[in-house]
Amino acid sequence: MPPKSRDIEERIARASVAMDEDPRLKGTKAASQFGAPYDRLIARRRGRPTSHTRGGTNKKLSEPEDEALKEYILILQYSSYGANIKAIREAAGRLVFWTTGDPDSSVSIRWTKRWMTR
Repeated sequence: MPPKSRDIEERIARASVAMDEDPRLKGTKAASQFGAPYDRLIARRRGRPTSHTRGGTNKKLSEPEDEALKEYILILQYSSYGANIKAIREAAGRLVFWTTGDPDSSVSIRWTKRWMTR
C-alpha cells in the first residue's frame, strides 16, 4: 500500500530540516535518507505549497459572493421566475464585475454549469 500524503509530507519536512541543519547535505541524499520524493522535497524548499492547500480552480466568487448568488437563485424560485443558466450567469457576472471593477471580466457558460454542479 502506498504511503499517505501526510506521511510523505512529514518525511519531506524532516528532510528539509536536516538540509537546514547541514548546509552540505544535498537534496538527493536527504530524500533517500528520509524516504521522501526528491522532486517534492525541492519544490517545498522553493516555496511551492502542497496541492491540497492551494484551493480549487473554480474560484471566481468568494464565499460571501457564492452565498449571495445562492440566495438570489432562491429569490428567483420563490418569485415564480425560475433560475435558468442565463440568469445565473448574468448575476455571477455582475458580482465579478463589482468585485474586480474590470468590465471585461465575466463568467462563461461552462463556468456557470460547473458552478451549478457543485
